[in-house]
Amino acid sequence: MIKIEFDEKTLEIAQNLFAECPEQVKYAASRAINRTATAVRAELSGLIIEKYDISSANVKKAITIKRSMRKVLRGVVGTVGRMLPITYFNLSPKPKNIISALRAGEKIAKAGPMRVRVIRAGGFKNVPGLFVQQSSRSNYAGPMLRYLKTRYPLDIPYGPSIPQMAGNKDVLEDLAPFAEKVLNRRFLHEVSYRYGKFGGR
Repeated sequence: MIKIEFDEKTLEIAQNLFAECPEQVKYAASRAINRTATAVRAELSGLIIEKYDISSANVKKAITIKRSMRKVLRGVVGTVGRMLPITYFNLSPKPKNIISALRAGEKIAKAGPMRVRVIRAGGFKNVPGLFVQQSSRSNYAGPMLRYLKTRYPLDIPYGPSIPQMAGNKDVLEDLAPFAEKVLNRRFLHEVSYRYGKFGGR
């Protein structure tokens, strides 16, 4: 989690400019916070996709915004979601191709262990015991993990959740300075606009 606040000097300048109309500072701050939240959501999505091999659609829908109001000058960009099935990431060979072949009655030739890439920079990793199959006990069709030598039990493998990805140290280190810069730039813009329009009244 990161916490971004207004620059004290910038805030002091705004308060002095609108000494006779302090409500305008609140208007400016609230709008700046909301514009920043929108920009941070887009930036966070991009940083996650840059680091993890996952589609943008799955990331974007998991990032939420709680907007600021004049009475509560605080905005929150958060993430929701549980650990994601391994199919949300990059698997080789593609599970959907294997499932289609199985349903068509085609014989699947063994080509070594399945591989998965969760972190882009890490490349594909072999996953011993991972295979694709259509379950005879349920409607599930996809990757399963056999972690014992026995035939059963089988597990459906999972990767990290969007909140876990968003909390990655590298992601946060890149996001914090971006958010701070945008917040104070937007605040200055809003203050300048309102001072030009209302002249401090």
